[in-house]
Order: sequence, then structure tokens, then C-alpha cells
Amino acid sequence: MKIGTLTLFLIKRYLKSHDKLLHRNWPDEIYQNAKNVDALGDGRYDHQFSIAYAPAEKRLGHTLIDVHGGSYVYSYRDNNLGFADFFVQRGYDVVLLDYPHNNKKQGCDEQIRVLAAQLKYLSEHREELGLGKGKIGLIGDSAGGHLALLLALANCDKKVAELLNVDMGDIKFNGIAVSSPVFDFVKAASEPMLTKGAKKTMFGPKYADPEEIERLSPKTYIGSMRIPVYLNTCRHDFIGEHSYMLLQEMERLGIKYVFRNVDSEDRNVDHVHNVIKTDLEESKMVNAEIADFFDALFREK
Repeated sequence: MKIGTLTLFLIKRYLKSHDKLLHRNWPDEIYQNAKNVDALGDGRYDHQFSIAYAPAEKRLGHTLIDVHGGSYVYSYRDNNLGFADFFVQRGYDVVLLDYPHNNKKQGCDEQIRVLAAQLKYLSEHREELGLGKGKIGLIGDSAGGHLALLLALANCDKKVAELLNVDMGDIKFNGIAVSSPVFDFVKAASEPMLTKGAKKTMFGPKYADPEEIERLSPKTYIGSMRIPVYLNTCRHDFIGEHSYMLLQEMERLGIKYVFRNVDSEDRNVDHVHNVIKTDLEESKMVNAEIADFFDALFREK
């Protein structure tokens, strides 16, 4: 049975109800104190980002930037507040980026443009936003992992930035951590279980243009990765093959990485569990590893 646009609608409705459960786990303090920034100046919620500041007594002076997932068509930055709180309590200021959802009129190129514009604003206003001058790490999960990988690759290579038509200012990423990312966008956009209408909704109007989809695939540019990568997946990750494709490429190219496959029989330990089910012991373990990854990386000269 193929997945069509009606099924996508029902999935989105289910996810909205699931959000209520997530929001119950929001730490009141981080939610109330998160600072919203209208980076593009047009008042659109999905063009803004939020900043959650670490407690003064724990603050390390470094920043983690998070790109949320949501199958390209759902979710907002607020849904990652509970996830972000783990790193806030570890002493990191966390910036939660946002982006517009794909539909039949726009695709991932617009999402990348908005994210890059937010990063450029951040690079130009970092001091007035109260962020330290320390190092910067990038985080992304699922579809957000795809977008984060593209941003990291563009940050590493000006030619990639030109091909993606993005300008992030003078921001510099020192490392990236991705949870269950979409890596081969060509493969994702050709998924036989999706109808043409569903593909057009999820991936945008140019989903059938092979050159455009390849241009927006992290796999196309992975040879440009110049920063260390933390990658995690799990036994019940329904797109886990993308993590293993990325792992294979990193091994082939000699990219510095840390890899974690959570081999748990528990069905709750599934796709991006460490982001949406932060109370699981396996999730706490993965998130501690991500924090340790950045701790060690940022100590390097």
C-alpha cells in the first residue's frame, strides 16, 4: 500500500496530538526563558529562532545550534525544547532554528535558504544576543539532520555554499551531531511507498527533477566534510540505512567520526528517540555521548 497525501495529513494530525505529550515534559524554566528572535524581520514564526541560555553557574561559553526534524512537513523548534534542556544543563547555550514546511509549491531549497539567513543573522548579532564567543556545534535529527548536514558542508566548502546558493556570514561550525539523518536525498525522494502527491508534498514541486534532488543531497557533497561528526541510529530506526550509508562514506573518506547504534529490542527506542523520548535510559546515554563529543571537541586547540 502506498502512502498518499491523505495519509500524510492523518500522520500530521497524530503528531500534533503526540506533541501534547512532549509539551508536558517541557521544563517550565527553559520554555519561559527562551528568547525568540525575528531573524528575517517579517514576523513569521517559522522564520524565527529561539535561544535557551545555560544557567550562569554552568555556562561554558559555547553554543549548540539545533535543526529539528519532522519529515519536512511538520514540527517546529519548540518541539525540541525538552531535548535542548539536556545540553543547557550541561552548560551550553542552545539556539533552536526553524524553517517553513515543504508543500507542493516549495521544497528543501527554501528551507535551506531560511536556515542560512538565520545563521547569517546570528553571526552578525551574536554578541548583542548574549552568546559567548566560544565554539559552535551543529545538531540535527531526521529531516533536520539532512538540512544540518547540508549547512555543515556549505560551511566547510565555499563551492558547496555557491551550489546551494546560501550565505551564512562568518559563522564557523566546529563539529556536527546528527541523529538518524536523511543522507541520500535521491533515494529518499524516489521512495516507492510514496505516491506522487505525497512526494510533491514532502520534498517539494521538484521532487522528480534528478539534478535538483541531487543538488540538495548531503551525499553529493560529503567529500567536503572537514569537521568531526557524531552519528547515531538504532535497531528500530525506519530510515537507519541512511545512517549506515553516511557511516560507509565517512570511513571511505577518512572523516573523523563517532558512531552509535543503539541495539535495543525495546520498540520505544526508535527513530530519533533521543530527541522525542528523552526520558528513556538509551536516550539519556546518546545525549550524554553527544555532549561528551562536543566537550572533547571544544577543548581541542
